[in-house]
Amino acid sequence: MGLYKRFSLVVSASVCIAALNGCSSIVKDHGLDYQDSQAATKKLEMPQGSHVPNDKLQIPNESKIDSYTATGEFEAPRAPFVYSQMAQIDILEKESVVILDVPAPVTTTKRLIQNYLNALYGEEGIAESQADNVISTLPHTLKATGKLKRIWSKITRLPLEEVIWRYRVMDAPLTGQTQLEVSIRFKKGDEYSDWQSPVGDDATHEQVIEFWRSLAQNLDTGSVILSKRENKTLEKDAIWSALNGNLAFYLGVENVQLAQIKDRVDRNPLLYSDLRDAQLFISVVPSDQVARVGDVVPLTSPLPGHAEEVKWFNVRRKDLDDVTWQEREYPVKLIRQASGILLEIDTSAAEYPLLISYRLLSLLSKN
Repeated sequence: MGLYKRFSLVVSASVCIAALNGCSSIVKDHGLDYQDSQAATKKLEMPQGSHVPNDKLQIPNESKIDSYTATGEFEAPRAPFVYSQMAQIDILEKESVVILDVPAPVTTTKRLIQNYLNALYGEEGIAESQADNVISTLPHTLKATGKLKRIWSKITRLPLEEVIWRYRVMDAPLTGQTQLEVSIRFKKGDEYSDWQSPVGDDATHEQVIEFWRSLAQNLDTGSVILSKRENKTLEKDAIWSALNGNLAFYLGVENVQLAQIKDRVDRNPLLYSDLRDAQLFISVVPSDQVARVGDVVPLTSPLPGHAEEVKWFNVRRKDLDDVTWQEREYPVKLIRQASGILLEIDTSAAEYPLLISYRLLSLLSKN
């Protein structure tokens, strides 16, 4: 019986295969006819008066749009930094402390100091104490310390120098302002220096100017609230600040040319000017004493047994890396905005650009 079933299955399969082959030979397969098909050559006749279709992207005012050819790496467009007036905060530099006359109550001044320190050092471990209107920070390195310097400090076990800031806030009842004293002390390992003025070191001096700029800008609510700018009195010959931290000198709303700026600088006994190739430069020394690349300078070095450095030979200066800020000249640029004309001094080549900009603009305001 099993053999009979197997024989029936084989016969049935053979019959099915034969039937399929027979159908395929009788019925023609048109599945590949598209490969031999050809497009119709007869064109459609459009009705009389109809418009010829135009399959094209329509761009309004296409003929007025200039063609653009990329010339370099793409840079996102950015609005220019707008300068704004700052609150008037006088700075008095003494031997042991820097005094700021802040036109705000003590509570407001303390809040702004705390906000500034939070942004600078973070929220953890900033204030050591706030008793008796004194805010002292924990020891921090003045600048970001590199990884190699930290590794070298661990290997040699030589501690890094850190700085502690102290802000003493006092009420001035006669003037209605707040007197703020800023002082620092250095810490190296377990050794502490005496409290001293931050202006003794350029790095700490620049940080004081940054604190002064932040404090004056935050106190001036008119520089933030646009609706108050129109009704605000703009003081001429004042230092303004931009959102990027740059400083500028406000000249007023009247049109000013570089030649007029040169005349003003020349009347100032503390500054010197040089106008060449339609570019004005400002310096604190005469033009013939300004250090330039290519100048012939003596190469000197200290020698044991000699009080002064010994001159070996003359060389040509290849860069200005070893030049002090007093020996440099700085280009001047006039910025025109809705509130008036401002004078900006480019001090980006200096080691402490904000500090040098403040020094030059302060000298300019004394004229």
